[in-house]
Amino acid sequence: ILEEIREGFFTRILVPGETGALTSLIFKPEDHDAYVSGFVDWNRSEFTSFDHPHNVFLQPVFQDALDSTSRIVGYFAVNLIWDAYVTNLLPEGVNGPYCVVKNSCGQSLTYRLTGNRAFYIGRGDFHDPKYDSTERVIPFSRPLADGYEPPEGRCIFSFHIYSSSEFEDLYESNTAVLLTCVVSSAFFF
Repeated sequence: ILEEIREGFFTRILVPGETGALTSLIFKPEDHDAYVSGFVDWNRSEFTSFDHPHNVFLQPVFQDALDSTSRIVGYFAVNLIWDAYVTNLLPEGVNGPYCVVKNSCGQSLTYRLTGNRAFYIGRGDFHDPKYDSTERVIPFSRPLADGYEPPEGRCIFSFHIYSSSEFEDLYESNTAVLLTCVVSSAFFF
C-alpha cells in the first residue's frame, strides 16, 4: 500500500503498544522519558511517556527528486510527540482551557492547558460540552487544496481550543473587580 502513496501524509494517532515499538527504534526508553518530560509533566499522571500520543509523518523519497512519478526508493519518517505542540501556548497565569487535538480519521485526544504547560488527559474529547460555543479551531497543517479529502489512513489534524469553568472564573472575577473600580471612581471624580 505504501508504494501507492505519492505524497507526504500523517498517519492516525498511534496506540500505546505501537508507540513503544516505533519509538524504541529511535530512542532508548530513558532518553524518550527525558525528551517527553521536557514538554509535559507526565510523571504526575497515570501515563508513562510511551502512553502519550505519538504520530508519524511519512514522506516518500523518489528516485528522481524532481519527478514525483518516478520510483519510490524509501520514506522519510518523523515521529511526532503531540506534547511538543501543545506546550507554551499560553502565558503563565492563564489556566484552564482545553486543547482537543482532532483528526479527519475520527480520533481525538485532550490536554488541559495551564500557563505554558499542558497536561495530557487522555484519548478522546474531554472538554465540557457547556463550552462548545467557545471553540476556536486552529489547523495543524494546510490541506493540499480546497475541499481536499484525504484517502483512508491519511489524517488531517487541527487543534480545538475550548474554555472551561476555571478559565471563565479567572476572567469573570477580574471583570467584576475592574467594573467595580470603574463605577466607584465615577463617584469620586
